[in-house]
Amino acid sequence: MNQRGAGRTGCLLVLLISIVVVFACVKVIPVYLDKYEFEDDLGRLASKAGAAGWAGDFLKMQVIEAASAKDFVIEKEEDIEVSSASPYGGIPEVKVKIAYEKTVDLAGYEYTFKFQSDVSSFVGAL
Repeated sequence: MNQRGAGRTGCLLVLLISIVVVFACVKVIPVYLDKYEFEDDLGRLASKAGAAGWAGDFLKMQVIEAASAKDFVIEKEEDIEVSSASPYGGIPEVKVKIAYEKTVDLAGYEYTFKFQSDVSSFVGAL
């Protein structure tokens, strides 16, 4: 029996699958890291808006700028919902709900990641 070369085929197959997985990770992981950073930015913006008394339209403009800095696309301005409530009569709690997306090229195939985030400002006394 001659079994020469049988190990090479399996090794090449494992190597090919490993390359594909590493390539996908290199393309996908940064998208999720950007998403988490953007959600942190949204929380900071909501807190600033509550403390400074920003109007809803100004906050929406700031959110759009933050999204474009991370290359996220917001299709319509209606995809950003801003609400404000002051249940205790002090600094209002600002809530931002947003739908956004990012398209990534995966070696000729474009995949669009669609996200929704719902953040609220920090309310409390230090």
